[in-house]
Amino acid sequence: MSNLGRRLRYYGIGFGFGTLFVIMFFGARGCSWTPGNRVKTAILQRVIVVPSAQEANLKSKQISSKSLIDFIADADVDFKHSKKQNPNKFYKLTKDKTTLYFTLPNDSYVSSVFTSRPKEKQTGKAKLIRFPDGKDLIFTDTNGSMQRLRVELGFKDDRSILKQLKKNACLNYDKSDFLTTIKPEHYLEFEIKKGDTVGAISVWYKDKINITKYIYKDTLQ
Repeated sequence: MSNLGRRLRYYGIGFGFGTLFVIMFFGARGCSWTPGNRVKTAILQRVIVVPSAQEANLKSKQISSKSLIDFIADADVDFKHSKKQNPNKFYKLTKDKTTLYFTLPNDSYVSSVFTSRPKEKQTGKAKLIRFPDGKDLIFTDTNGSMQRLRVELGFKDDRSILKQLKKNACLNYDKSDFLTTIKPEHYLEFEIKKGDTVGAISVWYKDKINITKYIYKDTLQ
């Protein structure tokens, strides 16, 4: 047997034992390369949002923001009853007797959660309940007017905007456009003080939420 052949054989044996170890030690949750776990990873890498109409449904199933993450980690992905070949695709996840649906629209940074099969187009608003890890998730366009308006709104940097979004932001489906042929536009709304709301148009760009416009009172940047 040639040296190359022996190397390939040893590599195959080592890879096989390594794979078996991961499966035995971590179970299905540890195999990130399985189709189901790739879907779950894709969900957790997005901002998870709960439509207003779904909040009571999730509460009735005793699912909180924290337990939702555990649900995703432990659930099975039902590919047969998922919609995989569509710009507004979604996946059905089940755990015990509980079923939830998670949207994964193309080139978007959000995943909406539903207790029943989601409609093609969403309306109303959705609460942002979980963000991916990282302090530098937000990126405001660097043009001068955008930077000035950010400062006028009271934010010294993009990290402070992310902090505010985590406090009280929502996604406005009616003002968002997930079907654009360029990049889906997400319209976020958040309060800087009681009754004082800021709008932000954003896209997903290079693994960051890129804010391209702020809408505040009569100012449009």
